[in-house]
Formats: sequence, C-alpha cells, structure tokens
Amino acid sequence: MTSGLQVTDLGVQIGDQTLVDKVSFTIAPGRICGLAGESGSGKSLTALGIMGLLPDGARRTGTAILDDLSLFALDEKEMCAVRGQRIGMIFQEPMTALNPVRTIGDQVAETLLVHSAASRDEAYDIAAEKLNRVGLPASRAGLQRYPHELSGGQRQRVMIAQAIALRPDLLIADEPTTALDVTTQASILELLGELVSEDGMSMLLITHDLAVLAGVSTNINIMQNGVIVESGATEALFRHHRHAYTKKLFAASRHIPRQIALPSDTERLLDVSNLSVGYAGKRGLFARQGPDLTAVNDVSFSIARGESLGLVGESGCGKSTLARTILGLQALRGGQISLLGKNVGSGQHVPASLRAAMQVVFQDPYGSFNPRHRVGRLIAEPLHLLANPPQGADREKDIERALDEVGLAASDKHKFIHEFSGGQRQRIAIARALVIKPALVILDEAVSALDVSIRAQIIDLLVELRVSHGLSYLFISHDLTVVRSVTERVMVMRAGQIVEQGDTADILDNPAHSYTKQLVAASPQIPADWLAAGGQHAKSNIKGGA
Repeated sequence: MTSGLQVTDLGVQIGDQTLVDKVSFTIAPGRICGLAGESGSGKSLTALGIMGLLPDGARRTGTAILDDLSLFALDEKEMCAVRGQRIGMIFQEPMTALNPVRTIGDQVAETLLVHSAASRDEAYDIAAEKLNRVGLPASRAGLQRYPHELSGGQRQRVMIAQAIALRPDLLIADEPTTALDVTTQASILELLGELVSEDGMSMLLITHDLAVLAGVSTNINIMQNGVIVESGATEALFRHHRHAYTKKLFAASRHIPRQIALPSDTERLLDVSNLSVGYAGKRGLFARQGPDLTAVNDVSFSIARGESLGLVGESGCGKSTLARTILGLQALRGGQISLLGKNVGSGQHVPASLRAAMQVVFQDPYGSFNPRHRVGRLIAEPLHLLANPPQGADREKDIERALDEVGLAASDKHKFIHEFSGGQRQRIAIARALVIKPALVILDEAVSALDVSIRAQIIDLLVELRVSHGLSYLFISHDLTVVRSVTERVMVMRAGQIVEQGDTADILDNPAHSYTKQLVAASPQIPADWLAAGGQHAKSNIKGGA
C-alpha cells in the first residue's frame, strides 16, 4: 500500500517576495484533495512547485514526498523521469497546453515513448485505450484528429488521457472544468473520480468553484495570499468554516443580488421571429461541397425594455451564433430580427445608429482588447457609432464617466490592459459597452471564468447598471446558478433550437423538457444543509478593485 503525497512547509520565493508560505497537506491514495482560493492566492504555484516547474528565478523550500520519493531532492533529469510517469498534470486551458500541429494520438503516445514505457506500436495501442477510457473514439482514425477539431470538453479529455497514460501515483488537476458547460463538467468530474478510485491515485484538484469541491473532494484546503488559512474534511469545512476569508468565499458563492421589479407596461425592445442561421458544408480538395449545416433553427423570442433574458445550453448548441446574428455580424438564412422597431439586416450593412443600440461583453476581456492601446482609447472605440461623436474634453468626460460607473478610477484611462486583474478587465469591457448608452447588452459568458467573489461583484455591478441605465440583457451562460440570480426569464437551447423557455425559477425548479432536466441535474450544487451554519448572503462592494 502506497502512502500518497505529503507536502510539508512548501515555500516559493521570487526575489524578496514570498508567494507561497509554509504550505502543508497530505493526500492519501484513492483520495481527492481540494485546493480553493481566488486567482493569485498561490494555488497554481503550489502545484508547479510540487512538479518542479517554477519560473526562472523562483526558489522553493520545504519537502514534498510521493510515497517514498523525496521530490525536492531530485535534480532536473531525475524529475523529468517522474513527470508523466509518477505525476500527471491536467492544465486549465487544453488548447494552450496541447500542440496544435500534432495529432491527439501522437500527444498521448508521446508520454509513453518519452519514458520508454512501450514500443511505438504499443504506445499507439495504449493511447487508443486511454482515449477510449476518457470517452473519445479509440479507433486509429480517431487518433489522427488535431486539437482544433475537438470541442473544449473533448480537448480536456485528451489532456486527461495524456496525464493518466502511465497510471501515475499523483494526478494534479488545475481548474480542469472552469470554462466547460455543466453537462461536460459533470462528465469530466465523474471520470476523474472513477480514475482516482479505480487506479488508487492521489489527486490534487485546484479550483475556485466550491460547488465542484463539494461533489468530489474528500478534504479541502482554503488558500489566501500564499497561505492555507483553513483546512478540513469537505463536509465538516462546509458546515463549520471559521476563518474570515473562508466565510467570504462561501458568502460569495451563494450570493444573490437585489431583485428588480419590472414595470408592467414595458415595451418590447428586441423581437426575433423564426430565425434560422446556417453554414455551407465543407468542401474537400477533390470532393463536392458537403451538406449545409444548420446552427440556429426556427428560433423566436422577445426581450422587453429593462428585462434580463438568460440563454443556456451546451457548447456548440448555437448560443454564440445566435448572439452574432442579433448583433448583425452573421448572415441569417430565414426569419427576421427587429430592434427598436427597425429591421436588423444581419450579415448586411447595419446602420450605425442601430449598432449603437446594442453592445456585447465577451467571456475573455483580455482577448477582446488591443494590448497596444491605453484603456482610454479602448473604451472610446464605440463612440464613432454616434451621429455626433464627442471630441476633446467631452470625449474624455465620457471615458471617465464610464470608468466611474464600473467602479474604476478616471486615472485608469492612462494604463494598458495588462496592468489590470481579470475582474478589472471585465469592468473595462462593461465600460466600453456602456460608453454610448446602448439599449441592449449581450453578455456572452461574461462571468464564467471569474473567481466567486469577483463574480459576485460583477453581478452586482450589472444589476446596478441595469437599473441606472434602463438596460436590457441577453445573458448567455452555462452557469445555472448565475442565470437564476440575474435573469427573469430563461431559454434553453439544444442543437440550434429553443426547447424550453419561461420564467427562470419555474424552468430551473420544474423543468419539463428532458434536456433541461439533464442540465439542471448536471449543475454542481452545494447541499443546502451543509451551509446552514455558513452565515448570510453578502452584498459585494461594487466599487471594489477585483
């Protein structure tokens, strides 16, 4: 019987700064240990310290013993023999971690070949077996696919197959489900649980999602500023957490913003009637064009002034295509879109006045900004849509007003986007959307990748701005908890069709369609009785820096 992982007084320093300080925990074989905390708390550095993958100039102290092997006593050559063979790691963003120019079969087989654990033919047979085990086709044809040909959930499964190829003693999973939809997340977590149980691995699961840990971990460590501030068995910690930071995380995870009462005589702002959107099938070098693909099929709905409408569904169901079509960026195949009583010529020329009436906030604010421009210029980008764009001092006042409304300082307009945290970047994205005072804002997974406390602040901010600006939202998300808290109505989308829609509480509490039931069942939940002693809902500070 192996003894698992024992970490004692792990420290990580860069220069004079201590980023991880005296971190200690143990993980027994067949057990999942959770490591929770906000971005920048030191979770990933702890994992990289154990793996010996710290950035240049970093120093580590303490000990990490895997079974009878002292990891910190190994040199780089010896550690290379351990990585992949005795320790596997699943990274947060598989598209970044996987090699885009190599097939998935090559990348899973590589682990075995590097460690001389099998011949080339045997390595590919084992790769097929591992991919089959994680729910991907095991045929040789399946091995020839590239990462870009797979969905997010499938790419994450490839990462898992790569990490378990040699049945490691320790598996480290760093935010393995953050950006996945609820059904894919549930299947990935179930798979990881099965692997740990069947192979007797120790697993370190790093996440900011407390509901995920509630469902799979045996014990949890809460980390803040490089220090573990509280730890314990999962249920006991959920029921009886005592540290102020732990209480803050739990309060944020079940945060409910103030509710808004819609006036009874609200007019309809957006009308979508029998909308269909498709794409031409692929054309091979010598083959004829394939059949057309339908991304959105006969979708109809409306949004009233001041209303927040949710849109949920798995990746690939057509949510983002629907959003792009409403914004006039995607040609429609049939149906009609009307905003403010005017037809949106989607895929054609859309008048600037109509484009100014609708703005969008994306999931990844960093990727939607030009990193060479200062924040002031970034926020001012939509101003050209106005009939008379402000100039000079008036332009600067509009920029400063937008920053103030999202809780940032006027002086922030002189900075570059890389100088801000993830939550602050999302505030800047919202400021850019609001600077021309639109009527409709489309939020495409705008809070899904944020820490729970930052997410609570952004949700509060969105509610306050909705009241002060009279905004309407189309809120696209895979997080049903967030959708419940910020929308009055919700639509459930599957394979390009709306399969169910209605009042949010009615749909999520009493789903009628089998697919909606599947989504609700897959959504991670913290047992209500575990939080009985956890305190009250906390109102987040909108002016926080996040």
